[in-house]
Formats: sequence, structure tokens, C-alpha cells
Amino acid sequence: MALNFILQHLDYSGTYVRILFVDFSSAFNTIIPALLQGKLSKLSVPDSTCRWITDFLSDRRQHVRLGKQVSDSRTISTGSSQGYSSPWLLDIVSPLITRATRRNYALSPMVQLLAALRFYATGSFLQVVGDGVGLSRAAVSKCVAAITAILAQHAQQHIRVAETPQQRMTVNQQFHQVAGIPRVIGVVDGTLIPIANPTLMDGAFICRKGYSALNVQVVVDSKGLFIDIVAKWPGSAHDAFIWADSAVGRDAAAGVFGRGIFLGDSGYPLRSYLLTPVANPATAAEEMYNTAHIRTRGLVERVLGQWKLRFRCLHRSAGGLRFTPERSIRRAELHRAGLRVRQTVINLFV
Repeated sequence: MALNFILQHLDYSGTYVRILFVDFSSAFNTIIPALLQGKLSKLSVPDSTCRWITDFLSDRRQHVRLGKQVSDSRTISTGSSQGYSSPWLLDIVSPLITRATRRNYALSPMVQLLAALRFYATGSFLQVVGDGVGLSRAAVSKCVAAITAILAQHAQQHIRVAETPQQRMTVNQQFHQVAGIPRVIGVVDGTLIPIANPTLMDGAFICRKGYSALNVQVVVDSKGLFIDIVAKWPGSAHDAFIWADSAVGRDAAAGVFGRGIFLGDSGYPLRSYLLTPVANPATAAEEMYNTAHIRTRGLVERVLGQWKLRFRCLHRSAGGLRFTPERSIRRAELHRAGLRVRQTVINLFV
């Protein structure tokens, strides 16, 4: 429209047009996080959002790659990252899924990763995911299988209980600040992940709510990060049984964590290392304990909700995991990978 108006104006002799071009292509390179936070606050942007944006833009590191040569990393004080925010996931999967040649139009690692992440995030049918990224259903299925297997292999490197006394003390202090319960190193709960019906209809996978599912046990620390996950039991398995059979449950019973304790709901047995609510509180002290217990253990409930909202493929509203139990087990262990990319995202809501 504007170009047409200009050309019509120039059709008259003796006329001219003045045009001002403003190039904002480098605007993001001049962002100052502290200044941006102040301006966002004046626009009534919530403080939590301002803090998240400032944290995301602060202390970013940058390096230059030229061929096989990589420069030292340096912290940048202005500007923001462009393209994908973190190469962490891509760096992990690239060496294992890069094809030697482009024969048969081999997919790049980036495309394979994005296809898998889209499936995790939406939980839609593979054909629908493929239509969104221009891939066939079979190609998306292979991408999801390959990426999931790689991430599952790296899960143990990032899902673990605090190992040093200093780390455990920090976790104890952070939990204590919530409601005053001392020596807590983790809160535990189970959640049902809907799955496709097994080929041979096995009643063990039918959960108490009447559909096929996996009963997944998770333990989170004071920051809402997974420190243990067990995703191998059918939906009918009881939370207490899964805890007793899990590695962290056996370690706690053996005294590996010293005087550290875990918090669980009434579905778990009361132990010296696993505290549950008082069933029928009769005194003011018991009421206060239950209140403190609920406030502290509520963290794991929120994290499970965030887990399923982040990866809609785990949520029943999206149909759950449309895979057999064997394939579904691997896909239930990806939340910590998401947290590893940028832990601040999850901490914002905890």
C-alpha cells in the first residue's frame, strides 16, 4: 500500500519522496538486563516475570566457532541469545543421530530434535506432529524413538539425590524455610501416566481410575528438581510397594542418607526416614504438624502438575502416551532434561 502511494506520487513531474529507514536488526544486541527489568516494571509486568526475564538474560556465555576451532567462552553483559536458547540438548544428541551422508534426504539433528520436542510438548498424534514440521508419520516415530533413547541414557547423570553433606545441608535449610520441618532431603509422590492399552489386555495396567496407565514415582528436592524417578510399574501397583522396591527407598532404609528424611502422603508407610501425615490428629501439635507437612510436601504436587503441562504427551487431556508400556516407560523420564536446559523456568512457578 505504501509503495503504491509512493510510486503514484512520483508519477508527477518535479516531485520527490523522503523515506526514513530504521534498522532494528541489532536491537537485541544492546539489551541491558537491569534497564529492561526497570522498564518492564513500569509497564506493570508481574515481578516474577521480570525476574525470570532478567535471570534469563544475565550471565550468558558466548563463544565463537570457526570450523573445528572454538574460542574461550566469555560472559556477555548486554544483548540476548538468538536462535535456540541453549545448545545443551542438541550437543547431546547430535553425535549419535548425525548421518554420514545426505543420502535419501537424511534429517539433520536439529530437525529430529525439534520433531521429538514437538511431540513431547503437544502429545498429539504422530501424523499431526509430522504435518506441522513437514515429515511423515514414520519419520516422526523414528525421531521420537531415537531422541528418547538418548535422553534416557543421560537421565542418570542429572537425576540423583544430593551427594555431599554440604549439598544435603543446603536442601535441609531450604525445606526448613517452608514450614519448619528439619532434615528433609526430598518429598515423594506417585502419579498416573495414561498409556495405550497393552496388546494383551493385562489387568495390572488398569489403574484405580479405570484406565491403562503407569504408576510413576518421583522424588523432588527443595528446588522442585527430580532427584529420583521410577517409571516401570503398572498402574495397579501401590505407591508403598514402589517406594520399598526403589533404589532411593532401599538406600533410605539402609541409612545411606544419615538422619535425612523424606515426606510422603498417607499412602506410604510411616518410617523413621519417611514421615507421613497423622491420620486422625487429636492435639494442636498434631494439627500443626499436618499443616507443616502439607505445605512442605505440596511442592511435589505442583511439580507433577508442571511436568504434565510441559510435556502434554503425559497428560490425559492429550490422550496420554499412545505407546505400549515398554515404549512409554522411556518417555516418562524426560522432565529433568527440560529442567537442565534452564532451571529458572521451573523455579519461577515453585
